[in-house]
Amino acid sequence: RNVIGLDDLDAYEFVCDGDDDRGIDALYLEPSTGDDSYHTLVVYQSKYTERPSQVGPNALTSLIAAAAHFKSEASLRQFLAGAVEQKLATLIDRFDLLSRLHDGAYADGRLRIRLVLVTSGVLNGQANALIGATNDAERPGYLTAYDLRRLGPQARAVAAPTPPAASIDVPCLP
Repeated sequence: RNVIGLDDLDAYEFVCDGDDDRGIDALYLEPSTGDDSYHTLVVYQSKYTERPSQVGPNALTSLIAAAAHFKSEASLRQFLAGAVEQKLATLIDRFDLLSRLHDGAYADGRLRIRLVLVTSGVLNGQANALIGATNDAERPGYLTAYDLRRLGPQARAVAAPTPPAASIDVPCLP
């Protein structure tokens, strides 16, 4: 909801979390903007921690591995041949990903992939290093993480707006 900028009800449409989600908790196809002629498939994974513990590179490597299935038609077909959460399969079909990959959309840049990890934990140094290395290898912004350091101030700002305590004198006729 907050990462894309959708309202609450629209955001649930793209959540595919479940027992057979294969490490993908949400999938969203961003349309191109302006003169751009590509779409971006955004693959989300969330990691909830009981307390703000350290989140290491393992959380990111499973997301990177899951995203690899969306880079070729053969790999996506193999992915779908296994047990897959029904909502995830529905989103893959809704976004016409097999057809896009068959037509070479990823290979020629008409389909891009962006990965997002959302966690209630705090990324450790190794996780941050992996994000940097992955973005260097793929492209800037390919892998983004929203951890407690990044989400905490936003959550406080959204949850705590209060009017200032003050008296206001308003002159009026009797």
